[in-house]
Amino acid sequence: MPRDDQIRDQYLIHLKDACLNINDSVHYRCSISYQGIFVGFKKVSKFFLDGDIEKRYQHLKKQLKKAASTEERDRLCNNFKSFCFAKTGCDFDVRRLVNFSESCGFMGKDFQEVILLNGIHFRAFTSLSESFAPELTAAMEAVAATGNPEPYHLLQDNLKKIANDQLNKVNFQTHAVTFLRLKELGLDDLPICIHALLHNPDLINKLNQYAECLAAVRNKLDETYALIHKRSLGETRAAGLERNYPYYKAKMLESSCKFCLSTSPNIEHMKSEFSQHENELLSASGLADDRSGFGKFFRMTMRLLSNVLLLAVGNAISYRTNKHKKNMSTMDKLFPFFRQTASAGQVVKSAGEISHSLMVKPL
Repeated sequence: MPRDDQIRDQYLIHLKDACLNINDSVHYRCSISYQGIFVGFKKVSKFFLDGDIEKRYQHLKKQLKKAASTEERDRLCNNFKSFCFAKTGCDFDVRRLVNFSESCGFMGKDFQEVILLNGIHFRAFTSLSESFAPELTAAMEAVAATGNPEPYHLLQDNLKKIANDQLNKVNFQTHAVTFLRLKELGLDDLPICIHALLHNPDLINKLNQYAECLAAVRNKLDETYALIHKRSLGETRAAGLERNYPYYKAKMLESSCKFCLSTSPNIEHMKSEFSQHENELLSASGLADDRSGFGKFFRMTMRLLSNVLLLAVGNAISYRTNKHKKNMSTMDKLFPFFRQTASAGQVVKSAGEISHSLMVKPL
C-alpha cells in the first residue's frame, strides 16, 4: 500500500501539469463538444466574457436547491444546457459538471471555474491512477484470490481523498500563473514547491530568490551520481544505486527547499535531515557496512556531499537575509545561520578533510 505522502506528491505533479495544459485537460474530460467533436475551453471562452452564462448558472444553482425530484433536476440542467448551446453552438455535459461541483463542494464557484477544475481533476486523477497501476493491479488480483474487496476499495478511496484534498486548494486564476513561473524557474518537478504554492501563491517570490541555489543543489546531486557511476560498481551495486538514488535526490531537494521557504530556518534541523537521507541511501543500497574500497569511497563521497550542500544552502539563506546590512562584512553575511549549530566548524573541517582524502588517496 503506497504511503499518503507518495500519493500526494504524485498527484501534485499531475495537478500542476493539468493546470499548465488547461485547454488539453478540458478537451480530455470530454464535457464540451462542437458538432459531435470534443473541444477544449478555448472554443467557448469568448462566450463567457459578457457574463450571461454565469448569470444563468447562478440562477440554475438556486433552482437546484429547490428541486424536489431527480426528474426536476434533469429538466433544469437540460434547460441550462439548451441556453449554453444557443449561446455558444456547443453541447455542455451540464449534469456531469453539476454532479462534480456538488460532490467536491464547488457549488460556490462560477461555471467557468467548475469546467476548468473538472478538466484538471479528471486529467490529474487519471494520471495518478496510471502512476499507481501496479498497486491497483495487485489489489485487484488479491480480490480475485481472497474474495475480499476491502484492500482495493481502501486504496481507491485513499487516492480519491488525497486528490480531492489538494484540488480543493486550487484557485485557477492564481495558480495557473504561479505554476507557470515555477516551471520557468525549473522547480516544477518538486512536489514540495507545488504544495507550498497551493497554500500560499506569494511564496513564488521567495522561490524566485533561491532558484539559483536550488538549481546548484540539483546539479551537485547529479554530478555526484555521475561521479559514482564512473567507478566499477558491479551489477548488484549499480542496480541498488539506480533504484535508491532518485529517492535520495528527491528528499535532499525537498529538505533544501523547506529550508529556503521556512520563516525561521534551522541549520541543525536541515543537517539532521541531510544525515537521515544519507543514512537511508546507504542502508537501502547495502553499502552502510560495505568494507570494500568502493564502499568506503561511497560513504565518504555522500558525507562530503551532505556537508557541501549544507554549507551551500545555509550560506545562500544567510547572504540573502543579510545582504542589505551595510555594516556587515561579506563573510558575516554568509555565516550567521551557522551560529545555530555548535558543530559548524566540524562541518567545514570534515568537508575539507574528506575532500583532501578523496583527492590524494584514491580508493
